[in-house]
Amino acid sequence: MPSLHKRGDSWIVQVNELPGRPTITLGDCTKAEAQDFRERVRDLVKSRRVGRRLREATENWLDGLDRTMEQRLATLGLLEHVKLVPKLGDWCEKFLDSNPVKGQKGHRCPGTQQRYEHTMAWLKAFFPADRTLDSFRDHDAGQWREWLVNTARTPGGRELREATVRTHSRNARAIFNAAVKARLIRDNSFTTLECASVAGDKLHHFDDDETKCILDACSNVTWRLLIGLARYAGLRTPSETLAVTWDRIDWDEKTLRVYAQKTDRERVVPLRAELFDLLLTGSHELGLGGRIVDRSSNNLRVDTKRILTRAGIPNANGIRKIYQSFRASAENDFREMGVGESTYSYWLGHSPNVSRKHYVSPTDSEIQRVTGALHKCMQSIQESPSTTKNGPKKGGAVTARSSEVLRGAADSSSRTVDPEVAGSILVTLALACLRARSHHVALIRNS
Repeated sequence: MPSLHKRGDSWIVQVNELPGRPTITLGDCTKAEAQDFRERVRDLVKSRRVGRRLREATENWLDGLDRTMEQRLATLGLLEHVKLVPKLGDWCEKFLDSNPVKGQKGHRCPGTQQRYEHTMAWLKAFFPADRTLDSFRDHDAGQWREWLVNTARTPGGRELREATVRTHSRNARAIFNAAVKARLIRDNSFTTLECASVAGDKLHHFDDDETKCILDACSNVTWRLLIGLARYAGLRTPSETLAVTWDRIDWDEKTLRVYAQKTDRERVVPLRAELFDLLLTGSHELGLGGRIVDRSSNNLRVDTKRILTRAGIPNANGIRKIYQSFRASAENDFREMGVGESTYSYWLGHSPNVSRKHYVSPTDSEIQRVTGALHKCMQSIQESPSTTKNGPKKGGAVTARSSEVLRGAADSSSRTVDPEVAGSILVTLALACLRARSHHVALIRNS
């Protein structure tokens, strides 16, 4: 084991296990401090010889060691087996470079990589890039999240929304989790942050009339194909719409095979009549070689907003997620057609939970059908012959007629509305009918 000697005013640790029995001069320190240093060197030597992990006390001691002594230990070869804790900036670069190849578990698509880069930029904007990963504590992660909510601004000067803050918190947790798995740090301080996904802004529903106006406002067939694929087939833009090729169309079966970079899976999407006509026209004008939408993603959002403005879409510049709204509109159309939730979720390439949380929302036509049924119910109650000379009939036509209309409204709603939505509709209708009947009876008693 290493031995300890006193030479003048300095203590010296001699590493007897290494060739040449090198020494380490500690300088002016107490005997207790020198003995503690010797024990740490002993743990380093033993860990190097048997290949075991250092004790936690030794790891903490290395973290607080000054640079000169750390270089001396490294020169003696005592730190070759020790994984030194990297700095934030270095680890971010290594994390991005460690992306598994396509097809392997954990592969990150270009869009995901870009989101991680954004998160790393926010981390390095708040924390020094040369800060070591093991120095982060729970309160540091909490201060960073609070800064994202209250202080951070996008390049356009906008505040970060809660959904965006949670995305960055989730990415930061994954970045530090990778360091934990690599046994570079013991704990991940970012696990305490709220990072469960939440629904973002309410998506705009493009109905059939608006979609037709948008397609008419497109300057060429390429734009019509791009918007048609997003609106009628629910393809992701730009990762799917700009990558799908003509040879993936089955003209006989009227289907389209789509590869999703996000999930690394392929799915088959049916072609609606509107989209099939667009593709048929586009094939005659553009030919059947290469990509269906042969353009770059540069200025895609800005140019699309101009098309929406020409089409006369209300508040076109206020629609934040245009292509996600196209995608949600396609899903709502499939739902109104009576397609099962698991089926249209497969066509769009995500789970039913994602559909319910982020995409499905009541459309204007559904709301009008429900309110129309309510007006019909109210009218039938008011017009029903429910009185005699002695007052309202016991168990008379009001109750029977209102129940009949209510059942009809429930039957029509349950075929087109999600079960949870249908339940709330029935409760609303029932309460409205009861209020209307009570008001009608009160009028009769007062007359």
